[in-house]
Amino acid sequence: MVGDDSVFYTTGTRVVADGKHSWQIDKSGDGLSPTLHGGTLYTQVVEGLLALAPRDGSERWRLDSVESPGPQAPGPTLVDETLVAATRTDIVGIDLTTRETWRTAHNAMRITCLAAGERGIVSAGITDDGAVVSGYALDGTKRWEKQIPPSDIGLDLFVCLSGHDICVLTDKGRLDALDAEDGTRQWQANLSSGIVGRPALTDGLFLVLASENRTAVHAYDVQQGDAAWTQSVPHRSFSLTVIGDVVVVPLDGLENRTMVLSLADGTVEAEYRLEHELSASYVVTDGTNITHLE
Repeated sequence: MVGDDSVFYTTGTRVVADGKHSWQIDKSGDGLSPTLHGGTLYTQVVEGLLALAPRDGSERWRLDSVESPGPQAPGPTLVDETLVAATRTDIVGIDLTTRETWRTAHNAMRITCLAAGERGIVSAGITDDGAVVSGYALDGTKRWEKQIPPSDIGLDLFVCLSGHDICVLTDKGRLDALDAEDGTRQWQANLSSGIVGRPALTDGLFLVLASENRTAVHAYDVQQGDAAWTQSVPHRSFSLTVIGDVVVVPLDGLENRTMVLSLADGTVEAEYRLEHELSASYVVTDGTNITHLE
């Protein structure tokens, strides 16, 4: 998380700030990606949901009942003045003004994705019998639930939410485009089974990293499911970051190189090399600049 001229992140048992603010605090582990809002930093650890002062990491308040659901789970996210978080059993909403909460069971054995927007909230997770994707109103009411059979998923799935569009992608290449309000399937496609990185959804395009005979970024029209463009890249990548009208693609382990593609047609607009090995993703700081996290 980037804000207030600092980078805030969790690593193992620590919550860390680097930059204008520099501090670290030790916790019991399973720390999740933090969120900065209204001058407060929010994160989840084993002990619960923490509200911290960005300046020095001091604790302002906590909710012990909103503990981390485990390592590599999604961190809390914001919609309006509601902080939405996942626990091992529930999706929880916290009104940041009153601190009143609601809870709804998510029916997953392991939560992998959580997203919130003006049209609602969506969660996804692995179950004993495949996977489940669920949609909720902003007050926590469950609107719909979709099951994904075990034959269509390996170990992971990804969910992207933008406006009324949801795209659900499994690591075996099953792609479903759903309506955020009622879960209606708009279209379905079977992509390459070699999904190699986290996708992105923006401006009516769903962007996917896949590697079968070659590694490439694939763009699909969210409304119709048609392929918009494909751009080969020389090595696998772990994430895509959209910034304005370009897509930033860090190339994992290939001479620390990063490619910048046009969002409109996938053409290569720039390529550059960092001094240090790429080991994480990029984040937007002010809409034009990017920061690389190691």
